[in-house]
Amino acid sequence: MIFSRKSKEICGRYYLLLTVLPLSLLVCMVKFIFYYFGWEYLPRSSMSLITSILACIVFFLGFILAGIVSDFKVSENMPTEITTSLYSIWREARNLASVPKFV
Repeated sequence: MIFSRKSKEICGRYYLLLTVLPLSLLVCMVKFIFYYFGWEYLPRSSMSLITSILACIVFFLGFILAGIVSDFKVSENMPTEITTSLYSIWREARNLASVPKFV
């Protein structure tokens, strides 16, 4: 990343903004340069369509990431649950092995 761990602590909650802001400014400058020199190859009428598509992509990514974050919160307990289940199965098998067989 652009910033170190110490600068993450200093920036706090604005870390993401300060990380993404230079990249977005660079993209805006490149777009302005292309517009200024007339190098744009897309017609003006399709620009609103591109903006709508980008907004839609950001919106869907937000929903997808929100679902992933909740899955990560749920999965924090999974190793403990798996270990407990395997231990219970092992104990049951050990107890069944010690029971005499009635024929």
